[in-house]
Amino acid sequence: MRRILAQQVEARDRYLGPRSLFLVVENDAADASRETVEAAGCAAGLAYARNGDYPAFGFELGAWRWAMRRALPGAGLCADAVVYLTQDSLVLNRPPLAYPPPPSLNATRIYAFDGSKQLLGVPHGERHWIPEAAAAFASVAGAPDAAISPGKAFAGCFGPNVVGTYAAWVALEARGFFDMMRVRTKLDEQRSERVLGLFLERDAASRDRSSIGGDYLRAQRPSLADLPFRKIMGHKARSRERWHAR
Repeated sequence: MRRILAQQVEARDRYLGPRSLFLVVENDAADASRETVEAAGCAAGLAYARNGDYPAFGFELGAWRWAMRRALPGAGLCADAVVYLTQDSLVLNRPPLAYPPPPSLNATRIYAFDGSKQLLGVPHGERHWIPEAAAAFASVAGAPDAAISPGKAFAGCFGPNVVGTYAAWVALEARGFFDMMRVRTKLDEQRSERVLGLFLERDAASRDRSSIGGDYLRAQRPSLADLPFRKIMGHKARSRERWHAR
């Protein structure tokens, strides 16, 4: 954790200005771990919040839910502030989107991928995320139809990691977007990449088929220095998704 924090702090110091906020939301039930992460983060000048709803709402969406409901409302963000909601393993690789953001920015993916791609560990041809998509969409006010024909291509949401304006995330939070899934396992995470991607593509308020970083496979190629974020950990190196940085 200390190595990850160090790299996040280095990226913050290099790419973020003094008016930017870098918030770490930690997911863990162990007091000792909370103290370690909080002390390291605060010493480095990061804003820190512990996800009080963990593990009930899981990580990623659960951490973002806590940030949107408990941490960011008192941070003084303007409606068009650019808000990145990311995993701990994604680190800024260049300055973020300029402020004010383009008028077209609402809520979108940081990296996309082919959402019809097979789930790891699931028998070939089975799409175990389809029932979860229907249930997740049904829990969001004004959600689109989740039905999708077999093999139909759509843009998944790698990570999942997303970016949008503060106003867009506030509106989505009010509709139940951050409550739609409990991400507790690696398979849940793979499902959420597809469910969130399909939702962002179809939702009338946030319809978006693109991403700011293109296809996620490019993120594995460090020679492309223009990528907005780089990954610092592979899946095998991540024993637990305990906290997430924005």
